[in-house]
Amino acid sequence: MSGASGGGVLGPYVAPFLALSVRDLDAMVAWYCDELGFVVHQRVEVPAHDMRAALLTMGRALIELAQVGGARPFAEVAPDVGRRVLAHGIFKAGFVLDPEGNRLQFFGK
Repeated sequence: MSGASGGGVLGPYVAPFLALSVRDLDAMVAWYCDELGFVVHQRVEVPAHDMRAALLTMGRALIELAQVGGARPFAEVAPDVGRRVLAHGIFKAGFVLDPEGNRLQFFGK
């Protein structure tokens, strides 16, 4: 995907970007659109990887939601890591919890 140049699938959507693995793609798409004002830019299915995804946009912001077969909650994957900050690349800070418990932080300009 070549969003930085203004072409490709993402067009002008270059930043900020967030990707989340979700349990129920359809429910999460509805929540992000209905509650936060995102719109569906594109839906993707990748049967070879047992994955469905949706790209959601709001202004120049982009969120990718992906439902992958076999994915499990963090607490099941790494039960010995009680604090996510102790796992590199996992810690996130935020002010909004989506229905699956993902913490989100939004900044305005």
